[in-house]
Amino acid sequence: MARTIEGLMKAEGRKFAIVASRWNEFVTKQLVEGAERAFRMHGAGDVPVAWVSGTWELPVAAAQFAKQSFDGIVCVGCILQGATIHANQLSNQVAASLADIALRAHVPITWGVLT
Repeated sequence: MARTIEGLMKAEGRKFAIVASRWNEFVTKQLVEGAERAFRMHGAGDVPVAWVSGTWELPVAAAQFAKQSFDGIVCVGCILQGATIHANQLSNQVAASLADIALRAHVPITWGVLT
């Protein structure tokens, strides 16, 4: 039988950060509040929130937190689909950038961007 590895849902003693896009803030504010509630529910202390202009800027702030010994980073944003391919291009590039930062820094970074 294959071995199963499961993480504990305990945030005590860990350092987390949230990066949020101000673009479509009526949506992202609720995502931030939900993330903060989840962290509190699992025993995390104060979780800093960095608000950036838009989804494009999420990787820049996430990279700064990754350099500061955070155990995990939650990124939230909201990209609205339009008549052009802009939303797909933005989404793909930001996701790739966050994955690259996570792999290089050995820090989990979540993709909480609604598309």
